Amino acid sequence: MRRAFTLIEMIVVMAITAILITLIGIPLVQGLNLTRASQAFAEAQDMSREVISRINKELSTAALVVDNSVPESAVEIVLPLRGNANLGYVRLHNAKIDFVPPAQGDPTNPQVNPGRNRIDPTLKSAIGQVILPVAPGQRMIRYWAGLRRPVDANGDRAIYVNPWVPKMTGAIDGNENLYVLYRAEVLPYVWNQTLGRYVPNTDLFAVDPQNGQAIINDPGFFEHTPSVFLDNANAHRARLANWIREARLVVQD
Repeated sequence: MRRAFTLIEMIVVMAITAILITLIGIPLVQGLNLTRASQAFAEAQDMSREVISRINKELSTAALVVDNSVPESAVEIVLPLRGNANLGYVRLHNAKIDFVPPAQGDPTNPQVNPGRNRIDPTLKSAIGQVILPVAPGQRMIRYWAGLRRPVDANGDRAIYVNPWVPKMTGAIDGNENLYVLYRAEVLPYVWNQTLGRYVPNTDLFAVDPQNGQAIINDPGFFEHTPSVFLDNANAHRARLANWIREARLVVQD
């Protein structure tokens, strides 16, 4: 004769099942979380190695590397202060690298556009590998750390928002704004046909009123509202818009 489980037997089975699920499930979930974290770390390490290799390769062939140890070569960032809604300015040293690649061109071609092509007399072939000694080119390559969105949708200053620390930054899902690595290839000086000489590229650089030269090191060049404006707010923000157009993401948030 068949009979059903008693209430006590059902309770015992349910308790044993719950214990087994706890003993097996928690380590399984923790193991999956650890696997995902390990994968994220491995991807970050791979990306770091690729970026370092790329920068080292470019620096090894550069004709000139700008000294980034001076205080004015730092990059100014804005961070929220703990415990209040105010913002604090912080200058990151060694967060920007400027260097000038060697000039390249065809020494057999007598026609030269001064604004875009500068002949390097040390080249032995029309187009090929750069050989030493080299002449510096007109272009400058810059790597720097900056906000993913330095300007918000309303055209105002955007701030650092970390989704992992919402209590400190007031972050909500979808509005994170972290710091990323940028690269840009620009011309500090451009050819002025009227004057017949090179002049500072005022689309990207402020001009020193004392000597008329382009100011290469501007700590707040990628900030909407820096602590110090080199000239005026309108000119600074126009240059910021141009830097945003020239910038290319190397490492995303």
